[in-house]
Formats: sequence, C-alpha cells, structure tokens
Amino acid sequence: MSRKIRKVVASTLALAMMTGTAANFPAGQFTAIINAATAEQAVSTSNVAGGLAGPTIDAGTYEVKAGDTFKVKLKATGNTDGFNALNSWLDVDTNVFEIVGKEAGDIDDPENEDSLAYSNVTLNVFKKDGAASGVETLLALYSDTENAKGDQVLATITLKVKDGVKDGYYSLPFDAKGDGGAMANRIDSNRTPIVLNPTFKGASVTVGTPSDQPTTQPTSQTPATQAPATQTPAQTGTLSGKIADASAKAGETVKTSLTISGVNFAGFDTELSFDGLELTKATADGFDVEIQGKKIVGLANPYKDVSSATVNLEFKASKAGSFEVSAASLEAASKDNEKEYKGSVTKGTVTVSDSSSNPTTAPTESTAPTAQPTSQTPPSSDAIQIEIGKVAGKAGEKVKVPVTVKNVGSGFSALQFDYEIDGDLKIGRGIKGDFGCSWTIGSDTKSAQFLEADGMNISGDGVIGKLEVELPADAKDGTVYKFTISNFEGSTVDSSTGKQVKLEGSKFAAVAGSITVGDEDTPTVEPTATDSPTQKPTTEPTAQTPNADAIQIEIGKVAGQAGTKVKVPVTAKNVGSGFSALQFDYDIDGDLKIGRGIKGDF
Repeated sequence: MSRKIRKVVASTLALAMMTGTAANFPAGQFTAIINAATAEQAVSTSNVAGGLAGPTIDAGTYEVKAGDTFKVKLKATGNTDGFNALNSWLDVDTNVFEIVGKEAGDIDDPENEDSLAYSNVTLNVFKKDGAASGVETLLALYSDTENAKGDQVLATITLKVKDGVKDGYYSLPFDAKGDGGAMANRIDSNRTPIVLNPTFKGASVTVGTPSDQPTTQPTSQTPATQAPATQTPAQTGTLSGKIADASAKAGETVKTSLTISGVNFAGFDTELSFDGLELTKATADGFDVEIQGKKIVGLANPYKDVSSATVNLEFKASKAGSFEVSAASLEAASKDNEKEYKGSVTKGTVTVSDSSSNPTTAPTESTAPTAQPTSQTPPSSDAIQIEIGKVAGKAGEKVKVPVTVKNVGSGFSALQFDYEIDGDLKIGRGIKGDFGCSWTIGSDTKSAQFLEADGMNISGDGVIGKLEVELPADAKDGTVYKFTISNFEGSTVDSSTGKQVKLEGSKFAAVAGSITVGDEDTPTVEPTATDSPTQKPTTEPTAQTPNADAIQIEIGKVAGQAGTKVKVPVTAKNVGSGFSALQFDYDIDGDLKIGRGIKGDF
C-alpha cells in the first residue's frame, strides 16, 4: 500500500535486510507439524551467521481434553538485554486445533493495555506455500524503535481442541527459519541493529490421557524441509534508476521521486547520497518501503515481479541552496531469487529558495507539495475527521492523548500524519484504542503511522489509539502545549477488488488538541466511539445525594454502536484522605455485564 507500511511485511524486510543485501529474499522454511511420543516441547534455534544468542520464546505446556478451549501464551524469557524486533512463527495444525482468537500481550493481565507487547505486537495467520493440509502459521511480530527488556508475554492465542480428537501428545512447533532472514534484532547505543538468534520452545499439548505409545500420525502429508533457493551471483543487467528534479522553499517539504525500471524484480534496495537535506518519507504504490538511515528497502506487495517502481521521496529542507540527490548503489532481485541485478541511478537536483521568495523552478504536478488541511480548517462534510484529544498531566509525567476518528464513512485501513507539539515535545509511543492496530512513531521525524491490525478497514467511529507524550519535568502548572497534526495520507481496502487504494490528504481533516500541565477541575475522559463531542463524566449526583464528606464514585455516560464494546469511565471525586481498595455491586439494564476493567489515571 502507498506510504503506510504493512508492519508485518516491512519489519520482516528490515530483519532480512540487516543480514544481507536487499536481493536476498530466501524461500520459506517449513517445520513439520507432528504428533509426539512424549509431552516434551519441540525446541529449535535460529542460526544466522554472526548473530548473538537471543531470548527464548516459550509457548508453554498444556493439558486439555477434546472440546476444550485454552490459551497459549507466547512468552519471551531470558531477555535481559532486550530486543527491538522479533518474529515468532508458530505452526498450528487446524485438523486438531481451531484458532479461536489472537490478542497482543497477556489478556489476563489487567494492565495489558499499557504493556509494550499490547502496543507493538502485530498478529497474522496465513498458510505458507507447500505447507501440509490444514497447517496454518500464526505470525507474532514485535517491532519498536527501542529495546524491550525483561520477561514478558508477547501474545495470547486462544485455541479449541476439536471434538473427536484422539488422546495423545500434540506439538505446535515454531518455525525457527521463518522467511529465511534474521528472526530478531537488538539496537545498540548507536542505534545500530544487532542480529539475534532466539531459541524457540513450541507448545506441547497433552489431550486426554494418552497411552505410552505415539498417537496415529496425521493423515495430511508433512512437506520435507525446504532448503533456501540457491543464490546466483549478482549480475549487471539493465537495471536503472532516475531521481527527478524538484524545488521548494526553505522549511517546506520537498517531494521528488526515484523511478526504478529495466528488469523484472520483486524487491530492491538503494543507498542514497545527499547533503543539506533530511529524508523523512519514502513510499511506492505496490510496494512496502522502509527507510534505514539513507538506505531505502522495498518489497512488492503482493509479492510478485514487476517491471518498474516509482518511489516517492520526501525531504525536509531547512536552508536555501541547490542540493544533489544521487544513489551510491541500486540492487534488485526477482521473486524466485534466481536473478539479482545491480544498476546505476541518474542523480537529481533539489533547488531550495529562500522562504521569502518563490521557488526558482515551478514544481511539477508530481513533485509539488500537496496542500494539507490545517487543524483550524473546518472539515468538509465527507472528510474523515482525525481529532486530537485534550488532556492534563503533571510535570514530568507521561500523558496519553487520545486520537479519535469521526465521520469514517466506508473506512480506512492505514493512516500517516505529521505532528507538532509546542515546546518541541515528541510522541514516545502509540497505544491501541478501540480497534486492533499497530503504531509506528518516527524516531527522528515528527510523524506517526497507524495500521489496522489485519490490514482491513476501520468502519466505525472511535478512538484509534492513544499517543504517549512525556511532559517536561520543569513545566509550570497552567502551561498549555498545543498538539496539531497535518500532512495526511492513508489507504483503504476497495470492497469490490479487495486491494489497497491510496487516500489523499484531502480525504482527512484535523482537529487540534492540547496538553495542560496541572490538574483540571473536571478529570479528562477519553473520547468515546460516537459522533458527538468528547464525553465527560456527568456532574449530576447519583440517585442518592452523597453526604458533603462522602467519596463520590461516578459512572460516566457514553455512547456506542450496536455490537461494539464501550469503555465506561468510573470517576472518584471528593476523595479527601483517599482509599486503597473499593468493592461495589452493579446493575446494568438489559442484564448487560462488565467484560473487563481497564486502568485509568492511577
């Protein structure tokens, strides 16, 4: 999809590229799904040359009966030094187990919503080429800009043993080779990636009371382990690239492009060379693209050979001048890895004029900056409204600013925007809201990327996530930091074709928010899934008027769509000397019940 990177593909790309050139896209490796003679866990270790020993990913042992539903926890252990990227490929034989659900983090932990796993793990289920009948792979991908340290549950997989399954020992092993690249990375103090080789302990499931003999082998044929496709030597073909000239004023975003053509290829990488500019974004229709410093890596999505690609490049120009953009290298590989190519790139020139004058050359239609809606511009009747919440917090604290989407219409699957917060504050991380998602927050640039968990459309209004911002320790009470967003781009799934379609910035409208230092008279409540303005707890007394010195426990008023889950705030007022524990009974019309409690301000 354009601009917004599918996290599953992009991060896999990043892992693969860190151990070789972009042309190395090895064929998949498959681990046999077996019935076992004992309840021992299947153990495997990735083995990338030069990689350091990594953490252990343990799927656990379980004792169940046919028809039972149980939770498999994928837990990282021995993780003292941490990792910032990790692929876990768990093979599940759906002839034996039904995949009922998959959730990031530990769903039995009441504080899961605030965990790194909840925010940074993306889950997908797919069938690998050549896999045995009924065998599906569950990919749990962790990706963040910082290292996650310590033992933690990465994901919870809910499985059901199918009725009629015979008593026996069943193994759900990990595929330790995955896509053939590195399975995990860690970044050092210089933000240089270090390849890790994790150890994987698959799930061992004992069904019923098995005999001492192995159970009958599955009827499906287990494929033989496939060796990586033999790589042919890199060859110089007709691969070529060209960078377009562009112009803008100092302080503006400069948009240009790199066109790659001449051969059929499914993946590419190029090392750009430039001075006086800052590369902020790189996107290409039909490709997932990732920036690694000045290197750009791309993989066709869907994965197939194409004859050309146009990579849209965005630079930040802080001063006037004429700047050359060239490429020190350009490489590409075919889908089947049988052909690798090296080529050259024709350089382009970026002309930046003083901000008080007009550009020396009028931007072409393909490179002219797109007019973006400002946070003060009233949204058009059909624009998707992205609203930044208004919150309060104490100096030195991390506050979570809700991002609410309204007027969604047919929906969107991905969104990217730039942001500005007074005082040069930055977003630390993105946290899930009402929808399954993943967030990528720019480490060097003030940008945020949102992706719906399964790459499908968000079709209802609600909180798409919360952005964590740390307030300065020396901030004075009453200080208000304005929080604005702009420069939108997104994508949507076309219901008729099932393909991703680019959404231009004009399809979105921004509503600015703010962060106030200090306490507000009325506690801030996260926006609810409704078209109405942000809800705040009612100030009306409950059915029984409390005494003047009573602690008041107030249930908020919220709205939601039929079939959705709503989050009802519980506010404490007139706390006085406080309380450490509270218990109460509740009653909701229609015999509705509370599903879970979520952490609030404390």
